[in-house]
Amino acid sequence: EDAEMEQNILATAYGRVQGVGFRYFVYRWAQQLGICGWVKNCEDGSVRMLLQGERAAVEKLLDVLREGTVWIVVEKLLTEQVPWEVYPKEGSFSVRY
Repeated sequence: EDAEMEQNILATAYGRVQGVGFRYFVYRWAQQLGICGWVKNCEDGSVRMLLQGERAAVEKLLDVLREGTVWIVVEKLLTEQVPWEVYPKEGSFSVRY
């Protein structure tokens, strides 16, 4: 598969995103959409995630996160394309601690 066709996105979510099942919400959607990478809580209360996959899948996941749920409220979602040399391809999606 051609890595160039794949997105390699580092995203950070701010808002009500810790203690509300946010990481598992991201994990379940990533699994469903065939996205690799990871998600982890940050000390400042935000949640960081690496999303690797087809553009449409990554954009769908970002849309789902922006929508949130009754409990999950994403006030700000920052995304940046990151180089594969720095964030190599992950074989699956994981919740990091």
